[in-house]
Amino acid sequence: MADRPDRSDTAPAIVVRNLTRRFGEFVAVDNVSFDVARGEIFGFLGSNGAGKSTTIRMLCGLLEPTSGSALVGGVDVTSDPEGVKRRIGYMSQKFSLYELLTVDQNIAFFGGVYGLVALLGFVAPGILSTILGHPGLSAGELMADNVFHIAVALSSLAAGFAGSAAVTA
Repeated sequence: MADRPDRSDTAPAIVVRNLTRRFGEFVAVDNVSFDVARGEIFGFLGSNGAGKSTTIRMLCGLLEPTSGSALVGGVDVTSDPEGVKRRIGYMSQKFSLYELLTVDQNIAFFGGVYGLVALLGFVAPGILSTILGHPGLSAGELMADNVFHIAVALSSLAAGFAGSAAVTA
């Protein structure tokens, strides 16, 4: 694996080799290998329990592989999971906003969590939530599709700030 991220135009965005994850005796991901080219749209299809979410969690640096290797944006997910997290935006399928906070407050909170404080400092207060809609409403008052749109925007914003890719699972 490379010591420094390979950001050349020809290097794949993701390189996975023999990636495996076990939970005790149970094998959730078994010896998976693939490449994803820069700019390529790539997805996982499979039944419940096939290992899709486990693979995504490993690629996002949220879960350590049992064996094998993976590079995301040239960064090794095992040796530098925090480096991977700084380069991607991730939104889980169970993402939710804090219901008692307003949209503005949720954006400020998640911006801080994902290290977007510097970026959000350049945006006039409230402008992002105005673009997304419903700035003064509490998240609990929003329809599910509005919550989803805000979540995707935050994930994409994190990815754009990091100069990499947004990942949804």
